Amino acid sequence: MEEELFKGPFSEDPEAMPPKEALKRVDDVLFDGLLKNHIKERGRKYYSGKDQMDPMEFKSLYGLEATLSKSWYYKLFFSWAWLDDEHMQVVFYYLRMKGIEFGFQQKYTTTDPSFLTLLNSLYQRYLKQELTIKDAARNSNMMGTIVGGKLEFGRPWVETDFVYMPLGTEAHWTLLVLSIREKMIRVYDSNVRRGQSLKHIHTHLPCLQTFLPKIMDRLGVYGDKKEEDLGNIALRVEGVPNCPQQVDGSSCGIFVLKFAEYLMMGKDVGGINAVKINDYRKKMTVELMNYAALAGVKK
Repeated sequence: MEEELFKGPFSEDPEAMPPKEALKRVDDVLFDGLLKNHIKERGRKYYSGKDQMDPMEFKSLYGLEATLSKSWYYKLFFSWAWLDDEHMQVVFYYLRMKGIEFGFQQKYTTTDPSFLTLLNSLYQRYLKQELTIKDAARNSNMMGTIVGGKLEFGRPWVETDFVYMPLGTEAHWTLLVLSIREKMIRVYDSNVRRGQSLKHIHTHLPCLQTFLPKIMDRLGVYGDKKEEDLGNIALRVEGVPNCPQQVDGSSCGIFVLKFAEYLMMGKDVGGINAVKINDYRKKMTVELMNYAALAGVKK
């Protein structure tokens, strides 16, 4: 790939805001055709014929057709909107790209948002003796994620130090970071109540602690590190204290994305300013929409 063509949407500085002119252009696009009662509407947000973006002016992101709609950007841009799986897929893809583009020192990869759901599903079948560890490890999505090949710009786990895993449960997003060498998972949650830092992932704890290490062992994650068999060792799962906390009910997804971005860069998540979360939304929306604009791609 030619160096000048290898350019992702995100700036190197995770805090740098786009120019006001760029923000104004995105405002113009997203407010054009917006329903008057769009906040209260549970379904569509735009008048008929106004939601679809012109494919002659914009390209899809990560090959997802949904990103050619204003509604997709709407959820990313406005503070009251929730992020869905496709937002996680897209942004984590470009965060993998960002690490290569700017030469991050950390060796990391990510999973897509369906990975932990799949892991838990396979675990439940394993408990019912419907499949074996060997069968679970052979699952194409499981193997493709861990061994490599499924995610563009991803790394095989055997070549990484950290794996960033977004988890969506009960209308809440949490970031889990697997440390390969430490054999532990750190949980970054922007909505911790009464010190219960693992509350939002409790349904996934058994599959994370006992099932995932068996699959990792089966797929040779520690094969060249001369480690003892991991399969019988439970992964430690710890909540990270003092994570920046959301002040609304809809920003958990943006926090997950910013947690991941900061950590991939070797930064402390304490540098994330909860007061600026709406600015982070706007920054990400502008950067992605500019990247999708065909005119911008041709330059």
